[in-house]
Amino acid sequence: LSKSADSTDSVAGGLNNKNLKYEFEFDRVFGPAATQQQVFEEISQLVQSALDGYNVCVFAYGQTGSGKTYTMEGGEVNDIEKAGMIPQTIKQIFDVTQNLKEKGWTYTLQASFLEIYNEEIRDLLATEKNLKYDVKMCDSSGKDVYVTNLKIESVSSEGEIYNL
Repeated sequence: LSKSADSTDSVAGGLNNKNLKYEFEFDRVFGPAATQQQVFEEISQLVQSALDGYNVCVFAYGQTGSGKTYTMEGGEVNDIEKAGMIPQTIKQIFDVTQNLKEKGWTYTLQASFLEIYNEEIRDLLATEKNLKYDVKMCDSSGKDVYVTNLKIESVSSEGEIYNL
């Protein structure tokens, strides 16, 4: 996303000044007729980039009822036509790591799940209540970002993730 250069307000802080013009750019927008498979084909290279060590973010944005949850979670995880971005991403990660394990690579995989709703971070795996979650940078370069108090689970299979 980018904002027009003629404004100095922060988009991250909210679009408070309704009189200013904000211009945003998107890599891709999918219409209502797009299939789960078409969407995943577009983001699968981002999954590979994450496996290659790059920071990646897939951002689902839209009105209530527009299909964000269905797009991300989908229907039956074993039905490739209905599986959402999260199950297809998990499958791709474990397929790639399995192929590389056969070549002698070793992996430690961890999972966490969060959502941001009304500017509040919610840990979807949390067992403790009333924890405060903040986005922090690990170093001054700003490349490594984490969320404080986020529950992280070690996982070794797709099934373990679905049982979290």
